Amino acid sequence: MIKNKNLLKYFLIPVILAISACGVPKDSEYKYLLSRNDEKLIGSNNHKYIINKYGNQLIDKDLKKNLEELKNTILLKTGNSKLNIKTFIIESQEFNAFTTMDGYIYFSTAILNLLTRDELYALMCHEIAHIISRDNSEIHSLSVLYKNLKVTRSKSNSIVVSKSNDNNIFFRKYIMKKRRDNEYKADKIALELLSKAGYDKRFLILWLRKMQKYHKPITGPAKAFATHPNIEDRIERAESLINEIIRDDESKKLFVVTD
Repeated sequence: MIKNKNLLKYFLIPVILAISACGVPKDSEYKYLLSRNDEKLIGSNNHKYIINKYGNQLIDKDLKKNLEELKNTILLKTGNSKLNIKTFIIESQEFNAFTTMDGYIYFSTAILNLLTRDELYALMCHEIAHIISRDNSEIHSLSVLYKNLKVTRSKSNSIVVSKSNDNNIFFRKYIMKKRRDNEYKADKIALELLSKAGYDKRFLILWLRKMQKYHKPITGPAKAFATHPNIEDRIERAESLINEIIRDDESKKLFVVTD
């Protein structure tokens, strides 16, 4: 695992280059700084923490069996059967599902009882998308930066790097933006997975619309520090992507050459 004393060697040059280039680093510059072994260790430790927080995972053989079958079907049909994904059910009244490093996916009892099977397909695809993209590794790497480095600009527009403090707004806002961007990206990948698995892409819209009833939109300055985009924004973007896919498919049909 990356030690604090090596932070500058691993992070400083890519960060300075990124900030110089309009503050938008390329994924390859920092996304996979953690090794698979790092992810396995962090994922295992996170799992212990989550189980300690929520208590023992729910043991419902039928519910667990259905969840595993759904996951395995999606992985098989989408060509991702080699992914090592572990699903867990936690007793909670929160409508929640989330992933951690090394392929852990957690579902609350509340959300499993709320969603139809079609909606659960979409949710599962969304969570699998986070694992495919290794989003947790990306955010963890950026969080290490946030806790250790402070990047600002001087009056002459030069980049100034110093030790971080509790008021490191630059990285706080940047990390939160990356988390929101990752949610949009996971929705896009989920649409691709649904399509590959032979399911209706609009399952994603069904799931998001149901969740919209239970999430109050975030407005004003607080949006800059939100971990997720407002669901109405996700629905709008997903609708646009689906319509774009439909238009592309129809366009391809027009140019099919037949004998």
